[in-house]
Amino acid sequence: MAPTVVLVLPEPPSSNRYWRRHGKIIHVSAEARAYCHAVAMLTQQYRVNGHCAFPSGDLSVVVIWHRSAKRGDLPNRTKVLYDALQGSLYADDKQIAHEETWRVDESATIPKGMMWVEVSLLTDALAVRAATAPASTASTANPTRGSRPKWPPNPATPRAPGPAANPVPPAGRPKTPR
Repeated sequence: MAPTVVLVLPEPPSSNRYWRRHGKIIHVSAEARAYCHAVAMLTQQYRVNGHCAFPSGDLSVVVIWHRSAKRGDLPNRTKVLYDALQGSLYADDKQIAHEETWRVDESATIPKGMMWVEVSLLTDALAVRAATAPASTASTANPTRGSRPKWPPNPATPRAPGPAANPVPPAGRPKTPR
């Protein structure tokens, strides 16, 4: 089992500020390059012999962002974060098979303007979830074959009358024939 990596990183710039244009040339902004460099420095301890911590395999990533101001879009921030972690924690961000992301405005454990990030192999994350899941949810999560689905509803169930069953005309100005 590979270890789970837990980091507290500064919040990334929005992906709206990731790319810049100079005439017809589109390039990565200086702010984005600086953030990627800072993340590479903070995650270098997880590199093994110059290679990333998770060179292959599907990954599970959990991100909690304690935003510095009440603005910002969570998916735009995680895109930049995943690009910054690429090459140091994992080989390619296409390895991410499961992600959980939260944006919080109050947190006692995460400093303001920081992101709490947990990266683990997907098989390890599923094993932990299965071990900690209550027994009642495990039995109802996947109904057995032959059980009746909840939708469509039972046709014998009485329903509220629809517009066709209501003989009262709608209120308002009556329509006059032309």
